[in-house]
Amino acid sequence: MLALGIIGAMAATIGSWVISSNGAWNDGEHMHMRASRAFSIKLPLDELHPEQATPIAFDALEAEGRIRTPGYAAGAYRDTEGRRVFVLWAGAPLTRIPTDRDFDIAVADHRPAAPALRAHRLTSR
Repeated sequence: MLALGIIGAMAATIGSWVISSNGAWNDGEHMHMRASRAFSIKLPLDELHPEQATPIAFDALEAEGRIRTPGYAAGAYRDTEGRRVFVLWAGAPLTRIPTDRDFDIAVADHRPAAPALRAHRLTSR
């Protein structure tokens, strides 16, 4: 029983460490998005098009490489037309922001007005 308790505690600690690294922020020049230390992107802000931001339903996305738990998802997805979308979702409505790259980004935020360009860190916690 003690061994199972120790293994469970270790798994919880590792899971917490992995998820705690998730977030989206900008440094004034680049947009950074990180999902579970496994997926991360860095885009120059001028390659983002927040003026074209639109809501997107999380249920309309198909998983490509991601982490998913109840009420939380992060990583690479594809939309119904096959375009890649890098997602950080924590139950709030998703806002999709087109980029000049071969993928878009989508972040969950309770304030959907151009979330990628705000200076503070958006976290999934």
